[in-house]
Amino acid sequence: MSSTMRAGSDLVDRALGSSWNDAVDAHAPGLWRRLLAQAPYWQAVDASDVTWLRLADMLDEEPVSDLGAWLDRSAQDALVGVRESPWRTPSVPLGVLGDEPPELVIDGALNAIRFRLNDVTIARPSPQPGLMPATDRGMDIPWRAEGDVVVSPAASWERTFEIDDVLIDLVLFAERERRLVGMVRGADLTAVSLRTQAGERVCGYESPGLFRALDVPEGPISVALDFESEHEDHRVVTQWRAL
Repeated sequence: MSSTMRAGSDLVDRALGSSWNDAVDAHAPGLWRRLLAQAPYWQAVDASDVTWLRLADMLDEEPVSDLGAWLDRSAQDALVGVRESPWRTPSVPLGVLGDEPPELVIDGALNAIRFRLNDVTIARPSPQPGLMPATDRGMDIPWRAEGDVVVSPAASWERTFEIDDVLIDLVLFAERERRLVGMVRGADLTAVSLRTQAGERVCGYESPGLFRALDVPEGPISVALDFESEHEDHRVVTQWRAL
């Protein structure tokens, strides 16, 4: 086992009191059944995926004393986000659903640890106001020739995330092609990438902190950002959301 893999394994043991696979084996089936009792199949799949991805991201924060309770709280929050995504295309289950979770649900939980980034801080949804329209049409940003307008009827979803004095605005457009447009306020952006269950890919960005990702897949996404602040450099990830 490499030193990186061993360090990751040690972190999981400290945070969860068990290996990642053992945690999934112990909790994923029950979590799935509770989600399926509250929501359609496709919403339960997304909420389960988001929950395990969020757990992987937060392992640095503090040990989890009651993993079952943490998963249930996070799953309920994830389910609220999933229900706010009316454009999400329902996936049709193959076969008959029983008490046991489908293979894709278990695979999603087991693979979530692979998408964890080391030494990052999680930006969470902000209670502060997000981007405000500059005119009745909305706030124009780069790539305006292709019709991107923030906070307008063309936007399918908008959310602002916060960490310290930095705000990260994300807007999803899905009327023609699914694309994510973002803005960092309060710091100088130096790199940005889109995280999905297929992996991480670099996004283009422009001063003063505007970025854009094309061909955004359905399902859980997160954004990883590197930026310079007045005091030090940071790497931040936004909380996983199903879009």
